[in-house]
Amino acid sequence: MVLGSPGLTLIEGDAVTLHCLNKVNANITADFYKDGRFIRSSSTGNMSIQSVSTSHQGQYKCHIIGKSEYSYVVPPDVFHLCIFISFAVFAQIVPSRLQLFEHSSLSIDCEGFHPATRWAVLRKTEGRVSTCVSGWATVCAVKPAFLSDSGEYWCEGGVERSNAVNITVTAGAVILESPVHPVMEGEDVTLRCWSKMTSSAHMADFFKDGRHVGASSTAEMVIGNVSKSDEGLYRCSISEFGASPQSWLTVRGETSRLVVLTTVEVELK
Repeated sequence: MVLGSPGLTLIEGDAVTLHCLNKVNANITADFYKDGRFIRSSSTGNMSIQSVSTSHQGQYKCHIIGKSEYSYVVPPDVFHLCIFISFAVFAQIVPSRLQLFEHSSLSIDCEGFHPATRWAVLRKTEGRVSTCVSGWATVCAVKPAFLSDSGEYWCEGGVERSNAVNITVTAGAVILESPVHPVMEGEDVTLRCWSKMTSSAHMADFFKDGRHVGASSTAEMVIGNVSKSDEGLYRCSISEFGASPQSWLTVRGETSRLVVLTTVEVELK
């Protein structure tokens, strides 16, 4: 008998079904428990959670009493499903920018993820998916960076993967510094316009979804108390040096979390 669940990463709000399976008898009634407390019985051996949320965090088990011609009885307290809730995870980017000048350096770091899993840095550049370095490695250094290194980068291990980060390498003279990871509603966000031609502050213009949204003599723009309406594609320009590429700013609410489900299965011999 096995308690089965998806070995997947689900977004909060998704549906999930737990299956209590018995090799001896397919027609079973199963009792499901969470953290040792009875939840419900099912004549099909399945239990569905229609909208997964943080309230479903805990340890799950099932108990089957299935009567076959051999009066086979399955003991309880054997099968466990652990559900771990965590904030959405992203690779760490150093420097903390989505844009960088050509021939500069970039580091993508998967350290700090679940230690029992072997993590690798993967990327999708020029339409092809590949490991950032050969073999399994939690850190990938891209130096020097070329235009062909533009693309999506993420961490992957087994059936689990982080969210992707979209990196843009430009041959131009201007880049926009914006948050690498999603920001929470209510936070303050600072956008900065950088030029490789000078370290001095310059007048910069900022654009969202192609529309001018502000100008600053310090090349910085602060978006206070961000909301979902601030989500979009941002770029900046410095009249003497040109414009930056665009980068997407993601804004999330309090409920935007990942639900990571991990199954520990023990089979009765």
